[in-house]
Amino acid sequence: VLDLLFVVLFGWGLAGAALATGLSQAVAGLAPVLYFSRPNNSLLRFVRTGLEFRPMAQACCNGASELVIISMGMTLVTAACGGQDISVGALAAIAGSVFVKVLKSGPAITPALVLGAFAMCALVAMVFGAFNGMLVSAFNIQPMIATLILFTCGRSIAYWINGGATPTVASPIIDGIGSFIPGVPVPTPILIVILMAIFFALLFRFTTMNIFIQSVG
Repeated sequence: VLDLLFVVLFGWGLAGAALATGLSQAVAGLAPVLYFSRPNNSLLRFVRTGLEFRPMAQACCNGASELVIISMGMTLVTAACGGQDISVGALAAIAGSVFVKVLKSGPAITPALVLGAFAMCALVAMVFGAFNGMLVSAFNIQPMIATLILFTCGRSIAYWINGGATPTVASPIIDGIGSFIPGVPVPTPILIVILMAIFFALLFRFTTMNIFIQSVG
């Protein structure tokens, strides 16, 4: 709502998008602090903190892996179009919803079903990405404005895909992808980041994409 108000109606451009993001994050962070600071019926409450390094390290590794992969993709988008794609989070939510939808469609979660779900969510992400690209290339819309559409409605689409629910998936295969493969000391998300880095390095090495990015950006 604030993006539409500041960017489209007021015409503040990049400064308006930054202000909208800052205000939304401030409200989202302040509201739970005020709620949990007062007596309430929730199971969550403020307590004295304690350092547990192993869970912290695992959480940092998992979170960092997502940011690294998204940063790789965002670098390609920025270099190709000279603008910013602000719909990355919404698109990730849609892809994740498709992934879970496919997993829950089968009687049991098998490696083949996981690969099929990954292929399906990647295909859906490419379709929505092509939609953003069409708005930028064919209609000459500024990238940040073009991706504002998916940024606004993407999470609603993700919610609709799973029937307005927040489903959960329990499987040793999914646990291994999100944490550790038995017998492997390195977290699986870190291994995925390494594979993605190798993929991009080979892509730049054996295709003309490297030259294209240098010529554009």
